Amino acid sequence: MKYIMVIWALLACLPVKARYGWHVGVITGEPVGLSMSREVDGNGAYDFALGWDLSDGGFVHMHGDRVWYYRLILDKNQALPVYAGAGVRLRLGRKAGISARAPLGTRYVFRPHPFEAFLEIVPTLTLVPATALDLKWALGVRYIWP
Repeated sequence: MKYIMVIWALLACLPVKARYGWHVGVITGEPVGLSMSREVDGNGAYDFALGWDLSDGGFVHMHGDRVWYYRLILDKNQALPVYAGAGVRLRLGRKAGISARAPLGTRYVFRPHPFEAFLEIVPTLTLVPATALDLKWALGVRYIWP
């Protein structure tokens, strides 16, 4: 029942008037699976993933994050697009649990082509069944639907 309530809460956070389409693709690292993102007002996005995490004997991994976009100024003529956010991870399987996530990453949009690539590291605080701190990472590619 807890999982259904968390999933419902994540879906309720989806924007009613999003300006951009869905970004759908694959993610590898922790987890390996499918990745989706929905941009909101050009300043951030809701990111989701469903996959298999190979750590701790393997388990089904679902997460939902709200991320905000920033530009890290490298020098006068260059800026690196970065994002930071907060979210929730659900582990399903023998070691079921709930964790808080804080993704930090960068993404690159291959304009004018409808593709993006991203790389992120994610400090994760497991809350249930026992408290633990972990560091996850992910690399992915998404197609941008209009």
